[in-house]
Amino acid sequence: MSGFIAPEIYVLDKLQNLVIINEQIGGSLPAQFGTDASSVVQVQIQGTELSGSVPNGYLVNSPLTSFLLSANNLAGSVPLNVGASTTLKEMDLSNNQLTGSIPAGIMRYNSLTSLSLSTNILQGSIPTEVYDLTNLKQLYLNHNPLMTGTISSLIGQLQSLLDLRLGNTGIGGRLPSELFTLTNLQQLDLSFASFTGKLSSSFSSLSRSLQQLHLQDNSFSGTVPTSLGQLSKLTVLNLQANNLQGSIASDICALRNKNLGELIVSCSNVACSCCTQCFR
Repeated sequence: MSGFIAPEIYVLDKLQNLVIINEQIGGSLPAQFGTDASSVVQVQIQGTELSGSVPNGYLVNSPLTSFLLSANNLAGSVPLNVGASTTLKEMDLSNNQLTGSIPAGIMRYNSLTSLSLSTNILQGSIPTEVYDLTNLKQLYLNHNPLMTGTISSLIGQLQSLLDLRLGNTGIGGRLPSELFTLTNLQQLDLSFASFTGKLSSSFSSLSRSLQQLHLQDNSFSGTVPTSLGQLSKLTVLNLQANNLQGSIASDICALRNKNLGELIVSCSNVACSCCTQCFR
């Protein structure tokens, strides 16, 4: 398929699902569709040549639940007022060219369970309003190298969070203790960022669920806490390229007999007899 989305698509007044994936569809989002459509539940336009920006208030009169526009050529800022705040569950604007900072108005999307803004050109810090999205299960802000700041202690409000990805950003500083109250967390990716301080023994509080822990390429210091050996569901533990010292404890090595298939450290600084990869 090629061409563009016809501006007259708004006349399909019973249209519920608009799905276009990996097609050579260009142009911009039809303006009148965004104001006059009243039945649209899902918009999934991914891997196309869609350009322009997403207007604020787009499809605000529709019972929209999914707004998935990843891997396009969209520019401009993160849009506000897309869909109805009480119905929108998923927003994916990853792999585009969005600029500016994440707006404080993001808190309007209070029903979101998944928010992906990864792989854009966003800058600034995570606004405190993001931590008010207490229904979030997935939060992906990774691959925005111009983003800065720290993780707020308000992270503890996101008790439903399953997957947090902040890798390949300039976000850093010390990890707040509230991070370790997210006992449903399955994946934590803080790789290639600017985090500092010692690795907390409180990581063990995530033992019920944590499966992947990516901490590589930061400035963590001190020794690797033995308590990581309590993370019995871990499949990936990557600690390489930090300022860590000492050795990997036998309790952590014992995880290699369970689920841990990938254990990576910088062996020039951290002795490891059970690692799957040793960087020097």
